[in-house]
Amino acid sequence: MVTRHVAACAVLLASLRGPLAQEVGAIQGRAVDEVSKQPMVGANVLIVGLDSGTFTGTNGEFMLSDLPMGTYSVQIDYVGCERLRIEGITLTDSRPVAHIYAELELKPIPLGAITVTPGRFAIMGSETEGRQTLTRSDIQKISQVGDDIYRAITRLPGIGGNDFSAKFTVRGGENEEVLVLLDGLELYEPFHVKDVNGGVLSIIDVGAIEGIDLITGGFSAEYGDRTSGVLNITSRTAPAGTRRAGVGISFMNARLMLEGSTERASWLLSARRGYLDLVLELMREENKPSPTYYDLLGLYRYRIGDTHTISAHVLTSDDRIEFVEDDEDQSSTSYGNSYAWISLRSLLSPRLLVKSLVSGGKVTRDREGVGYQGDTQESGIDFDVADERGFDVVGLKQDWSFEASDNMLVKWGVDIKRLSADYDYFSRKVRYVWDPEVEQWTSLVDTTRIDRSVSGERWGAYLANRVRPLGSLAVEVGARFDHASYTGDDLFSPRIGLAYTLGKHTVARAGWGYFYQSESMNALDIQDGDETFDSAELAKHSVIGFERSLANGILVRLEGYHKAYSDLRPEYRNWMNQIEFFPEMQDDRVRVHLDGATVKGIEVYLKRDTGGRFSWWGSYGLSYADDDLTRISVAGEEMEWNARVPGKFDQRHTVYLDLNYRPDPKWHLNLAWQYHTGWPYTAEKMGIGTLADGSTYAYEYVDEAYGATLPAFHRLDARLNRVFKTSIGTISTFLEIINLYNHENVRTYDTWIWSDGSGNYRQIREAEYWFKLLPSIGLSWSWNL
Repeated sequence: MVTRHVAACAVLLASLRGPLAQEVGAIQGRAVDEVSKQPMVGANVLIVGLDSGTFTGTNGEFMLSDLPMGTYSVQIDYVGCERLRIEGITLTDSRPVAHIYAELELKPIPLGAITVTPGRFAIMGSETEGRQTLTRSDIQKISQVGDDIYRAITRLPGIGGNDFSAKFTVRGGENEEVLVLLDGLELYEPFHVKDVNGGVLSIIDVGAIEGIDLITGGFSAEYGDRTSGVLNITSRTAPAGTRRAGVGISFMNARLMLEGSTERASWLLSARRGYLDLVLELMREENKPSPTYYDLLGLYRYRIGDTHTISAHVLTSDDRIEFVEDDEDQSSTSYGNSYAWISLRSLLSPRLLVKSLVSGGKVTRDREGVGYQGDTQESGIDFDVADERGFDVVGLKQDWSFEASDNMLVKWGVDIKRLSADYDYFSRKVRYVWDPEVEQWTSLVDTTRIDRSVSGERWGAYLANRVRPLGSLAVEVGARFDHASYTGDDLFSPRIGLAYTLGKHTVARAGWGYFYQSESMNALDIQDGDETFDSAELAKHSVIGFERSLANGILVRLEGYHKAYSDLRPEYRNWMNQIEFFPEMQDDRVRVHLDGATVKGIEVYLKRDTGGRFSWWGSYGLSYADDDLTRISVAGEEMEWNARVPGKFDQRHTVYLDLNYRPDPKWHLNLAWQYHTGWPYTAEKMGIGTLADGSTYAYEYVDEAYGATLPAFHRLDARLNRVFKTSIGTISTFLEIINLYNHENVRTYDTWIWSDGSGNYRQIREAEYWFKLLPSIGLSWSWNL
């Protein structure tokens, strides 16, 4: 970064016009080209050390509001221009509005700063070349269940999710296909309340996050062992010379955060304690579990001289649920995630950078439960489960980057892990089968008992070369090799990405590559009787995209993609209801064999935010997801299928719209509407059978696989934020209403057969829904120490 002072590069006028309010002020300005004096539309404007930020509008204008009286520094970034930093901007009660006229100097973009990957979204950080898709202010003020970053991400094109789970899908690929990194460390299963559709919330507090890179396809060779995407999270760094504390409370959790920094050191402590039972009470659920959880993130960074920075991190979380249903079914589960790692960032020369990381982690799972056939224990046991697992990982990782010249960048690295997993699983399930000899149902007991330990190594290495053969063209060619000893996988993945600048405001990008994913050591399906690991799956990506800043301040992104899967492992699914504490014990459990799958689509994203009263963004996605289904296994019996069926997350049309209104610096209203085509599901039909004596009986059978479609999903959420600036700090409150017009969005159907006892039968179908109208409130207080 190059810092330039006000006198040399900008005119700063302390305005005497119309004060906004006595306790807060604003910085208004205009950014232009230094030579032509033309407005710079879509420049990124940030307050240094704060969360405030915006983009310049049609005439290069911008406004940063809701600023307490004091002295500030403003940073302005624009693609192809040198970063401009203006210091000493003072707001007082008598002069609450400052005006800036900023002239930006053109300069070549460093090769390492160019985004050559299509499908990349920069969130919350301070990106220059890849402009921010969602700023920190956006994330803090938009409607989202639990203030969770995973849920906020579903606002972006190509990302899908549901009301109950924080786990999102990426262009038809499941969340397990997304590589999650926190400050360079890979995280496994980073969720709270995993019994509910895999996880209700992530284990990372959004307030502890500095920035996020989300890549939805065609990612570069440095990222391996995933077939769909990358979520690269960077933890927060306190502004130099500050010490701050904050507490908050909402219906979901209570939180505490401490941060500070000196000239060479910075630290952060973030802790949360959850109580989701109150949320379930508001949802008027008859059978309410009592989930509790906590998470803690701590880190310390220290700069050694001018070329080395060492960091120490700790992340831990714990979950527990005790659940007794009305029919006396019982569940007791607990989950744990713990990580510790040390990283070293070394600038060995002005052109050579190396990042080193050593780490250790542990993931645990303990589930116990019993289900009864009727409404009481006297009706007899239907199933019981005891499941205890542990997964340990120790790793060493190193990434190198060498700028051979202004037009060539070479990257290489290695990631080595030692893994071990322990499985101890027992279950019994009572099943009823029709005995034609005696013409009656008889009971069988299926028992699964697996006690197994496994260990092994995984390592990956990559090499990538980025060149700029033309001033407007950057190309990166790379490859990686991955090995997993416990699966026998040896995988070579070639990849290529390019970016071509089509004028000052338009960039075209394209990417292609092979993306393998080995079966994770902690993901063995022992609950379904599997004791062996399968070989790696493969996804081939082809992506092309365009990004343009329009003269009216609108940022436009358009992307098309094609993703072809092969070598797919058998997958266990529940036909009717995916949300079960013990899904392996349900009667709709099936093993699905796929010969391949294809996902393709087009995505459009638009955003306009110039710092005025109104801002908005929206996206539209058109997607086709198809599975080549070969056979299905049910209770040990296989059925040939050999048909192309819709993928379980086939979501043909998706629309997200967000509107923000800021009548003054204290208030902020967000309205968020979402719509998507209903997901495919497998319906159950009723059949009538005849016994030898001529009497009849009714039964249910599975219809065409994913041949039916749920009704379209849509809802409107609203969130009102209010900020109070006081002598003891900043107090922020919010009122949020999910599903404002209380639309009944169907998530599944529960069916059963009714009989009048006289040979007349009718199939009853009852819908189960996602969130209905759900209000919540929250309060946070932050202050300087």
